[in-house]
Amino acid sequence: MDDVTIEDLTEAEHQWLQALQGGLLQMGVKDAATLCAVFLEAREAWWDLPAAERPDPNPTINAFGAGIGQLFVDDLGLRWALVTDTHGSELGVVGEPSLVLYPTNAVAKRWSGENQSTLEDYLVQVSETVRDLQARRHGR
Repeated sequence: MDDVTIEDLTEAEHQWLQALQGGLLQMGVKDAATLCAVFLEAREAWWDLPAAERPDPNPTINAFGAGIGQLFVDDLGLRWALVTDTHGSELGVVGEPSLVLYPTNAVAKRWSGENQSTLEDYLVQVSETVRDLQARRHGR
């Protein structure tokens, strides 16, 4: 992880994440399954609109990124951080020894169609990989 800086979130960044996660709760998201289902519904509804009528998708992408990231934090013992690299700064989810996840970026790629795997596939794959890395690190 050359040229990567990991910093604790500021209070304002924590509050922004909480606001995004609160928005998901208002949309009925309460677990991984509903997060994935609501994401698909929101994405399909957005793509069904004529291009000129589509709102900026970034607030929605940020909300789902916050939701996915929080699942990793809660389920895998990771933490939110501000990650800065040669491309800029972004909220990420980090763990030991050198694990960095960019959940909002993963959501954006699935929203745009750049990545064809589902959000559910991403959650499962990342969770399995991180658990495997954690087990190896602890000699299990």
